[in-house]
Amino acid sequence: MNSSWLIGGLILGVGSSLHCIGMCGPLAILIPFGNTKKKQDFFLLIYLLSKAMGYGIIGILFASVGTASSLVIGQKMLSILSALLILLILFSNFVKPRFLITNAISASISRRIHQLKFNSSWYHYISLGMLNSLLPCAMVMVAASASLASATLLSGFAFMCFFGLGTLPALFIVKKIQMKLGAQTRLKLRYASSVVGVLLSCILIIRGFSSHTNHKGRANQISICKPIIEK
Repeated sequence: MNSSWLIGGLILGVGSSLHCIGMCGPLAILIPFGNTKKKQDFFLLIYLLSKAMGYGIIGILFASVGTASSLVIGQKMLSILSALLILLILFSNFVKPRFLITNAISASISRRIHQLKFNSSWYHYISLGMLNSLLPCAMVMVAASASLASATLLSGFAFMCFFGLGTLPALFIVKKIQMKLGAQTRLKLRYASSVVGVLLSCILIIRGFSSHTNHKGRANQISICKPIIEK
């Protein structure tokens, strides 16, 4: 597994934290994490790690699609298509209304939050974190689109997990200081986090074209043979 690929997922997660503060931050503030400081830190950590694990499962699903597609169109073309898909998601995030949260996921999260008010068991925070990872989010879709270009299912899982881990510090801070942001501030954060997505798409495009060039160069080198001298 390429370590730079995992670092890329972590950097994308850190960059996406700006988006998460505006979108996922209000939800984290609403969740009760216990009465004592130790309980709050422990349950919050479980919730955030479960959310990262949920992203990892999404990475497996997208990587499996990418692995199957690479057999048809090749890994280089898949990398370029993943980059174009990222740009499409980022562009549509601003020119069209974003997808609404599905009723099933929204209702499940509401039930979990209601249960935590009366029974703050640790396993409730695991299910809540998993459900939160399924909420429609532009930056999650950007990361998932990048995981299409993963060479294996494990790398897709790890990429999305590292993406989730990159978002943890910002959400942890938001919950601790109970930060609330206005609509204009959230919009500015969305623009800032989108820059990271654009940079990732550029890296994937360069990766696709450079891989194609290197492959072509190797092919030409192999095809050159010494002429046979007839005696």
